[in-house]
Amino acid sequence: MRRITRRNSLKSLRLALFLILAACSVIVKAQDDFVKPGPDLEMEGIPPIPKSLANDVRRYTYIYGLPLAGWAPDKREIWIKGISQFSYISSIGSPGEKPKTIKHILGLGIYDIYIQPQGNYLIYNQDKDGTEKYQMHLFNLQNGKSNLLSDSNTRDTEFVWSNNGEQVVYSSTAGSKGVSLYLISPLKPESKRLLVESGDNYLKAYDWSSDDKLVVYCEFMSVDASKLWVINIETGVKTLLSEQSSNEVYYSTPQFSKDGKGVYVRTNRRSEVTRIAYINLGTRRYEFLNMDGEWDVEEFQVSPNGKSIAILVNEDGVSRLYLYDIEVKRKRGIPGLPLGVISGLAWNRTSTDCAFNFKSSNAPNDIYSVAAITGAVERWFQSYSNGMDLDQFPKPELIRWKSFDGRTISGFIYRPSRQYSGKRPVIIDLHGDISGQFRPGYIYADNYLVNDLGVVKIYPNYRGSRGYGKTFVNLDNGFHREDAIKDIGALLDWIKSRPDLDPEKVMVRGASYGGFMALSVTLQYNNKICASIVESGISEWISVINNLDVNFRDLWRAEYGDERDPKARDYLQRISPIYSITKNQKPMFLIHGSKDSHVPIQQAEAILSAMKGTQVHIWHLFGKNEGHGFSNFTNWEIKMLAIILFTQEYLIK
Repeated sequence: MRRITRRNSLKSLRLALFLILAACSVIVKAQDDFVKPGPDLEMEGIPPIPKSLANDVRRYTYIYGLPLAGWAPDKREIWIKGISQFSYISSIGSPGEKPKTIKHILGLGIYDIYIQPQGNYLIYNQDKDGTEKYQMHLFNLQNGKSNLLSDSNTRDTEFVWSNNGEQVVYSSTAGSKGVSLYLISPLKPESKRLLVESGDNYLKAYDWSSDDKLVVYCEFMSVDASKLWVINIETGVKTLLSEQSSNEVYYSTPQFSKDGKGVYVRTNRRSEVTRIAYINLGTRRYEFLNMDGEWDVEEFQVSPNGKSIAILVNEDGVSRLYLYDIEVKRKRGIPGLPLGVISGLAWNRTSTDCAFNFKSSNAPNDIYSVAAITGAVERWFQSYSNGMDLDQFPKPELIRWKSFDGRTISGFIYRPSRQYSGKRPVIIDLHGDISGQFRPGYIYADNYLVNDLGVVKIYPNYRGSRGYGKTFVNLDNGFHREDAIKDIGALLDWIKSRPDLDPEKVMVRGASYGGFMALSVTLQYNNKICASIVESGISEWISVINNLDVNFRDLWRAEYGDERDPKARDYLQRISPIYSITKNQKPMFLIHGSKDSHVPIQQAEAILSAMKGTQVHIWHLFGKNEGHGFSNFTNWEIKMLAIILFTQEYLIK
């Protein structure tokens, strides 16, 4: 199952910026040399946190990078964005030059920014109360003034500026059901109008034709199936470019060709992996780019002059960058880049350079560019190191193991960079986002666990993870949910076979869907783990599905299961951890936000209630002002420090 919004794509970068910019406001007023938690935290079981630990961990948490915002509209200059409690746009005049702030954007809960092609304005969306009802604002980059363009009852996201910078198409829940497309001239808010009504599905626009007459968009029936459309914004005439019955085919990130005669799109049509197809608008004929179709194409960007395409391929979790010559129909790899994860491809207006974000185990977020003609790579921005030698940080290794059905499962392992004696304790970190994929990037404060405490961290990409083809991503759907749990059982057996790892000291940890996985592994393999950490974890499936926004509920039922079907409902109840949670005999740490709109806090409270009176050690940390994940820096730091204490107490001792 694939993400439809970009909610998680900037999550780690936003968090990194919180760490450095909000440090001055963290409540660490020592009383007897202990950190004082803020008033919005409910804590139980957690011992006092030494101030010395907080200072030690900040060596890692004050390391951060900043993401690419794009190119300046009129010069070879890169713009970067800081998105946090103190959001801003900065410019970098040449590779390696120190960023210069253009404008600050005040306000909490800013999700992302979308810059007008002419560079005079930007749109940002903001969630002020943790409910994820993102509101659209127009921001003037000249005078710094901001105007609200949407009302408080809708969720407005994924804005796409027209080429002339006069109109914006975006996704909104303003309709009765589903997510529809709306059109607005931001300088004339009264111009807002419905462009395409969705019915029950999720509509997302991606690109405008060069004459600004057409918009190409996708209609998502589920997270793994979509249709491809083009609409004439003047006449309202829609043209379907995909098959009428494409319920098992995925289309995403379409872009118009320079001449407007066709559309490039990522799709797994008639393929196990995602490829790039060119669709002729006149003939509807598909032509696939000449790529070796072994791995998913995860991103691409057509150059403004229409001659080149920058392409990212996800090869076993690592990004490979290619430039594709449209005329000769040939790709070439770009050498000189370290192994890591690339995202955010952005061409400058003259098509001479393509910029991108780069993340790795020693780079929270660097920014590079590649020259279209020579393939030369330049680094424009390097992550702030806080005086640490980032090259000494642990390097991830790709590992593989056989699961119960003979299928090979893979993941990444981070080992301490310095030598420790004896077998090492292990934390299995289970990714959130039900179809997510762990990529070998920077692991922030978890570096303290690995480097300073000698813990080995394993990040598995169990079945259902994206990046390994159409079949693999659907292996855990519906009645096969427990097969993903068995993949972790096989990993526990793999750990036991390793001479350097201690099978008696294994902890599982996960957030959101990863929290469900952590709970399930804890219950099914209770004798093979020593503790668990569950953040915003799903403990009861039916209530979670019923709690989903009505605009998104049908979208997820193909993955989770349809709770309205008696057989599916019985299965969802059977696999819900809450109904067997008292079987757990190992320490558990529950972390949850009281305003969580995805997984209500009652899911964690039910576990506390069920375990009350048992002899099992249960810690809990609830953020009264937090949603799905802790975003307030003060609370986040307390959470991270408490996780370290829990790890020391129940894994390392």
